[in-house]
Amino acid sequence: MRYVLAFFLLFTSLHAGFVELKNGKLIEGIAYDKGSQVSIAGKSYSLKEISSYELDKPLGDDGGEFIIFKDGSIIKATVTKFNKSSGALEAEVSGLDKKIALKDVRAISFLGSRYPVYKATGNKRLFTKIGIPVEGDVSYFTRTLVGVKTSSIKRYKKTTLSAYIFDDGEIPKTQLSIFTTSREVYCGKLVAIKGDVIVVENALGQTEIPSKRIVRFNLSPGQMLDLDEKSIKSINQTPYFDSVRKVSFNKSYTGNDIRLRGLALSNFVELHTKTEMKIKLPKGAISFNAEGFIDPSATNGDLELKILLKGKEVFKTRVRSGSNSSKIKVKVKGHSEMTLIADFGLNGSSGDYLILARPLFLLEKHK
Repeated sequence: MRYVLAFFLLFTSLHAGFVELKNGKLIEGIAYDKGSQVSIAGKSYSLKEISSYELDKPLGDDGGEFIIFKDGSIIKATVTKFNKSSGALEAEVSGLDKKIALKDVRAISFLGSRYPVYKATGNKRLFTKIGIPVEGDVSYFTRTLVGVKTSSIKRYKKTTLSAYIFDDGEIPKTQLSIFTTSREVYCGKLVAIKGDVIVVENALGQTEIPSKRIVRFNLSPGQMLDLDEKSIKSINQTPYFDSVRKVSFNKSYTGNDIRLRGLALSNFVELHTKTEMKIKLPKGAISFNAEGFIDPSATNGDLELKILLKGKEVFKTRVRSGSNSSKIKVKVKGHSEMTLIADFGLNGSSGDYLILARPLFLLEKHK
């Protein structure tokens, strides 16, 4: 198996899309927006009929500084001042000066629209571009410098930093999440759909997002919960020849910043064939949702992804290098356990690395 940058760039440009209606019907194909509607497979659907959709649109530059909020929002902003006494950040957001309460902020990313890739283990830390953590509280920001108070005050240029983490706690899954062409993510409350504009309310207040800026929209009817390591009951692996890699959460085998159609992923699982994973379903789970594709640095990958409930196969798809991702949606209501298998494909290769992107359980609404 060979790794080539050119293939990675090709992979991220592949066309794909889907529309999921509120009645549960899933339609895959090339989707595009028509004002207040989304069209796919020759039909158009009102935004009010849709629970989720994704389009293929060119994305803006991934550089710049972003604020990451505790609700999951990622908003492009330049922090100009850190006011520790008032517990606020002063920042420029869309050309406007804003004061942002620190209680709403998880982190600042100096490297573009992505979550910090390093865990802060509960401590406030800076991380440099080369991954070195810097202990100590930030005492100030300027437009170009960050000061860190340790035994002495150290100054770091923003250009040398990857992230500053204020709070490394879990980010709750909000019912609404919108990904845009500017690589911003808006999570929060859906206020209104006004023609071809969606109004969202989050820590920054209300924002109007034109549908022409939206690349992914998700409005879940209930609570969303990540598939994580605590969900795993058992893992059984069959090596091909003499090796098989352990299941990896949120970290690529190939060391890549994993993206799905150009959007950075903070929530994914990587599996090496052949891996059988038994998963304890959370209480009240209605469905399991994800997208599957081969690690973009791997070539000649070919595998079968299977999902079983009570030993019965309920889902199967073939995942190959160079093909579109496979949308995964399995109804699990009434079950307590699910088995997921990344099986050998036609080539029987041990180098087939499956990415499960955004693996989530949809839970029933509490009455």
